[in-house]
Amino acid sequence: MLLTKTLSAYSPNDNLVGVTEAAFQRGVTEARAKGFVIFDAAIQTTWGRPRSKPIGPAYRALVEGVREGLTFFCLHFNAPGELELIEPRSAYIRTEEYELFRDQAFRDWLGAQDIDIIGMKPLREELRARLGASTPAKARKAATRSAP
Repeated sequence: MLLTKTLSAYSPNDNLVGVTEAAFQRGVTEARAKGFVIFDAAIQTTWGRPRSKPIGPAYRALVEGVREGLTFFCLHFNAPGELELIEPRSAYIRTEEYELFRDQAFRDWLGAQDIDIIGMKPLREELRARLGASTPAKARKAATRSAP
């Protein structure tokens, strides 16, 4: 589950059409009580960038826009050939993103920014540890039994 402190701080909110701030806050409160990480902001791939505009400046602007706090950066990169048949109109965004993050000059620039980059894995492991410590034994056993 990925939640931010406020609905407006959740940039990839095109899938949250019709959700009110009050309903969102109920979800945040419940998730926080269960030990989920609540992000200060979430930002994502620049989906509106036309193919004619270079990718580098768009991502530099995204990274430079990250403010103090815990920001989830939603990246969607795919290697060329992985999804062009599935998403032909916007596949270039994902494949160009893939190439950009493979570019050593961009990675050097990114490393010089005043941000700490961590992957989802440490956050997920922390959440699992918290949930495992607070989940009743019956629920854990039920979850284990239901696994294939």
